[in-house]
Amino acid sequence: MSKADWQEKDYRDSFVDSFLDTRVALQLRTLREARGLTQGQLAARCGMKQSRISRMEDPNYGSWNIRTLERLAAALDVGVTVRFVSFGEVFNDSAKLTKDALDVPSFDADPEFIRPMNVLRFEGREYRPLGTQQTGMASADSTRPEAAEVAILTLVAVAR
Repeated sequence: MSKADWQEKDYRDSFVDSFLDTRVALQLRTLREARGLTQGQLAARCGMKQSRISRMEDPNYGSWNIRTLERLAAALDVGVTVRFVSFGEVFNDSAKLTKDALDVPSFDADPEFIRPMNVLRFEGREYRPLGTQQTGMASADSTRPEAAEVAILTLVAVAR
């Protein structure tokens, strides 16, 4: 595939269609396997048959619909988006079909939503991880989460 091929509209349309089918199928399989699920277990979570999951994990499957993708996303505890993008973005994304690129964390492991460390209460004072403190802890580099963990652990050790 070269950028010169993309000059032909039929090539672009065919490539995008094939890429979408391949990416969704490979990502579905990657997410299922990363969660240690069999096709049957995922099917049960979605209210589908195992054979349907098997078909959808085939890169040649092309009968996607939004509702099915939403059911799969809910069963895998991830989000799903559908958007229009430039051909350049499709071209660049086509080089990123690796397990690492296709695997996304479930909600519980999503760094955007991981719960902060609990507040430590000692002798009527609250101690929070650095960067979120309200009282009682000296400031330090809040861009280094390990600094907060060390400070909290030190406090715990002293408190005993």
